[in-house]
Amino acid sequence: MSTTKKAAAEKVSNNLVAFDQEVFESALEMQMSFLETATRFAKEVTDFAAHRAEANVADFSRFAEAKSPPDLMRLHFEHMRAMYEDYAAEANRLVGLAGETFGESSEAVRSTFLSKEELKKAS
Repeated sequence: MSTTKKAAAEKVSNNLVAFDQEVFESALEMQMSFLETATRFAKEVTDFAAHRAEANVADFSRFAEAKSPPDLMRLHFEHMRAMYEDYAAEANRLVGLAGETFGESSEAVRSTFLSKEELKKAS
């Protein structure tokens, strides 16, 4: 093989190695982003479940102390309202977290294919 062909082959080989490294790093970055998000989701859901369990225990204790059927109904409606508000707020938090995840993932994918200057323009 001539020296020119050998140099060209080495250059192509080096470019492929560099590309493979970039792809690997991008895939790793996306996986880490996903794992961080999954951890945040798990913590959020666990914290929410603990909060709701504590609220339910407190409300059920109050139910036992109701003085009359109308008082029990009022307590029950308050419990249902608070539960609805908690679940709605939690759903909004999780949707926001999902949006962050998509943004982080798309940023990781774009960084694989765009230079730093192109990324600045795209943002």
